[in-house]
Amino acid sequence: MYCKEYFNYSCAYCGNTNNLTQEHVIPVTKGGSYSKNNIIPACTTCNCSKQNKDINIWYKKQSFYDINKERKIYQYIQNIWFYSTTGTVGIYACGV
Repeated sequence: MYCKEYFNYSCAYCGNTNNLTQEHVIPVTKGGSYSKNNIIPACTTCNCSKQNKDINIWYKKQSFYDINKERKIYQYIQNIWFYSTTGTVGIYACGV
């Protein structure tokens, strides 16, 4: 399953389907990697708003915050990380 498909071809944060970009969950400026286990789809508005902020602080302050979306983000990241270290999970690449 690809990243966009996992998030229903929408922004992982707000659900917008327009202008999707690659969003680094842990900002590169704060030690995040350019790897698939740190990238999710985000609309331009969310990506520009988050910038290099911590997801745990930034996302909860947004009017569109959704605990279920937050859980889905973390579940995706865990599944990708697990696959990349073990090679045994069915989620394979971000493809954003």
